[in-house]
Amino acid sequence: MIRFFRKLLILCLIFLVILATVIYIVSKTDKTISRIDVVSNDGLVYISKQGLIDNISRVGDKEWFDIDVEGIENSLYAIKGVDYALVKKVWPSTLVIYLFDRKPIAYWNNNQVLLENMDIITPEVFTFNGNLPYIESSDVEGRDYIFETYQDLNDIVKSNSLSILKVTYKGNQFNLLLSNDMQVMLGSSKLQSRLQLFLESYQKVKDYKSVEYFDMRYSDGFTVKYK
Repeated sequence: MIRFFRKLLILCLIFLVILATVIYIVSKTDKTISRIDVVSNDGLVYISKQGLIDNISRVGDKEWFDIDVEGIENSLYAIKGVDYALVKKVWPSTLVIYLFDRKPIAYWNNNQVLLENMDIITPEVFTFNGNLPYIESSDVEGRDYIFETYQDLNDIVKSNSLSILKVTYKGNQFNLLLSNDMQVMLGSSKLQSRLQLFLESYQKVKDYKSVEYFDMRYSDGFTVKYK
């Protein structure tokens, strides 16, 4: 009988310790979120960190244990360009957001950006430090083809220590602006061979630095227009 009461006493003590711990944690935990931290892969290139915090801060009205972490994650994935999102509650009252955005690969028209997954977004902010090509086109559906063509053509000009700064695609016609300030009209077919001909020939043209553009859309040569 003594052993029974001793075991019962020990169980009661354990229960009281657990209860006291729970009460302590609850008492030290703020009922609402007091801080939101954002951790990103590259400092958030085109997503406003403050805007993100402002949008999520509405959860501050909910009690700590009632915050819908999964719902917040789903809302983050709804933002165009978000590649990965994870939300964690950190005791006693902090919400930590891990957010990875997709890499930008080109400027698209005046105020948009083409991402690596071929989404086109209109960012509120844009703080990318690298060099990106500029693509001017209204053909949104053809963006995969346009960018792939840019990559193929840029590989050619890189072998001549140049790069493509701007691609204009209109009416199935490609025009390029190169890093040597030369404008090249390639048309819609035989793009690579026409570009190669330009690279082999442009410096042989008289006063070539005064040329406004090279028109390579001919089967047996090209024309130039001077400034």
